[in-house]
Amino acid sequence: MKTSNLSKANNDFIYKYNRVAFIKSMAEITKQRKTDGFDNQRIAMSKTLGNFVQYKLHQMQNPKDCSTARLFVCENSYIEDTSIPVCGWGCLVLQLMTCFRAAFATNRVLVANATFFR
Repeated sequence: MKTSNLSKANNDFIYKYNRVAFIKSMAEITKQRKTDGFDNQRIAMSKTLGNFVQYKLHQMQNPKDCSTARLFVCENSYIEDTSIPVCGWGCLVLQLMTCFRAAFATNRVLVANATFFR
């Protein structure tokens, strides 16, 4: 019993220490953002990058001629294999984002197979 109480006390201490460290880090980052003078440039660059990515996504996912468009077909690798438990929502999103990055990098239209979300 003493071991479990000690373990719980250690876990509580680690949690509180990490929480305080996180809050201090965020305060330092906020202070630096206010004092370095680059906040407006960061916002402008973020908007420019966001607009570019949205433009590329729209361009890639809406080709002029679908019959000649290069496709990147994304399939769920956990459906066929019964020895692996069914993939959860987070796992599916991770797989889909991996496919998205590959499709975006190769300039292809992303197609998620209909069985992907079973």
